[in-house]
Amino acid sequence: MKRRLRRLLTGLLVVLLVAGFGVTWLLRKRMSPEELVRQLEATRNCRAEIEATEVHVFSWPASLEIRGFRMVPRDEVAAAGTALAERKPVQVAETMIAADRLVLEVDLWRLLVGELAVRRLVLDRPDIRGVRAKKGAKSLDLMLGKPQPVVAAAVPVAAAVPAPAGEAEKVEKEGEAAVPEVPFKASDLPFAATLEEVRVRNGSWTLRNDKKRTFTEVRDFNAAVTGVRVDPGNLAAANEAMVSAGGRIVIDNQQLSVRTLDVILTMDGRLQPFDAATGTWNNDLVLECTARKGSVVNRIPTLVRLAERLEKLKTDIGLAIELPAEGVLTKDTPLKATVSAGRLVVAENVLFPFDTYRIRLDKDSWLAFGDEQHVFDGKLQASTEVSRKALEGVTTFFTGKDAKLAEIVNKNVLSKILTDKRLLSIPFQSTGEIGHPDVDFSPKFRESLNGALKDAAKDLLLDAASGGDALKGAVDTLLNGFLKNAKKEKDAPAEKSGR
Repeated sequence: MKRRLRRLLTGLLVVLLVAGFGVTWLLRKRMSPEELVRQLEATRNCRAEIEATEVHVFSWPASLEIRGFRMVPRDEVAAAGTALAERKPVQVAETMIAADRLVLEVDLWRLLVGELAVRRLVLDRPDIRGVRAKKGAKSLDLMLGKPQPVVAAAVPVAAAVPAPAGEAEKVEKEGEAAVPEVPFKASDLPFAATLEEVRVRNGSWTLRNDKKRTFTEVRDFNAAVTGVRVDPGNLAAANEAMVSAGGRIVIDNQQLSVRTLDVILTMDGRLQPFDAATGTWNNDLVLECTARKGSVVNRIPTLVRLAERLEKLKTDIGLAIELPAEGVLTKDTPLKATVSAGRLVVAENVLFPFDTYRIRLDKDSWLAFGDEQHVFDGKLQASTEVSRKALEGVTTFFTGKDAKLAEIVNKNVLSKILTDKRLLSIPFQSTGEIGHPDVDFSPKFRESLNGALKDAAKDLLLDAASGGDALKGAVDTLLNGFLKNAKKEKDAPAEKSGR
């Protein structure tokens, strides 16, 4: 009996070993660089390269490692199906997805009992690069689309160009029409899933926008997604993930030859991967970000347009606010926001303290990622020195006309734009496309300032009636200044400058 049992156990062990080696051989074959490249080039409009892969079935946990991954636009080599061993290395291209290493660790025992348990997914030095053409076509979208014919060119194979954009877009649209997009649902998962950690280390992303003549880069990007739990059958109990990330965002304006943004940003957020009611993928994300001290803004379109509006006040009432083109953040600034349906929404009022002015963005200000439309409601608050010079300008402007007029303007007008500490605080609203915004004083501020000017005019009339020394025509100075100009702006066609 013991001998039979021993033989049975030995036989089972041999079967398990053979099966294990068989599974290992099969996985290594399916996960070989040649096979992975073949699959990518068969389904995407790309040329791919993988230096090496390793599969460890008997390790704890089981793991897959991919090294030296690079994907560039499809060229003649990929179109011809040239064997990987016969190809020259792929060169760095302006449209590319690359990574030094990807490691995936999975608990096979839990997989056998019907649960996908990913222990760790690590992506080292991912590098994503793309170009947006003047007509709006995105090179990354084209590369990740369906394979297209390749136009031969007298350039290195790694930089060869795909078929004309019009043809590619036509085929892409036809494919989209034939196969409607179906939203991913939790029920599509075959079983409950957990993921202990997803980590991105030292990543970068760059976009050259030929339409706007800007170059955007995310540097030193690090991110972690932890504590992911999803149970398709009970989303109310298991449907969560935590996200933390940080990096440096740089935007260079090639048209102006200036760096318009250099911000160091960190963020933490909570995500429910699926909508508990519908079971569909949930894009909503609650973020707690921090803009770090030393971050720089320079010639941001909204501030440039606001400075143009403020220039009009110099002519109208002598209020000369010199808004510097560049601002440096003087301390770490927290920002709470939500991301929903492709839109970033400010969840709480936030004040950005720059060295020469402060900008407040009000709750519910938003920016759409797709079409880059936005609505920013906020306030510009000048520094003590900028405020002092601006107020001296108002006093000089009106004192030159009449001392009584200066007194009345201080009483009625300046009180509307000063804080208790006598700092200028001017509400504004920025709308439209973020790169070419329409910026004006907020409607409430216009109404308040208009009312203040009318009150000043009444005081002048009363003062003149009582024998005061108000100058004749001082009413026109106010009403035919700001109010008349405001009416002209309202009646005039929309400005096209900078568009």
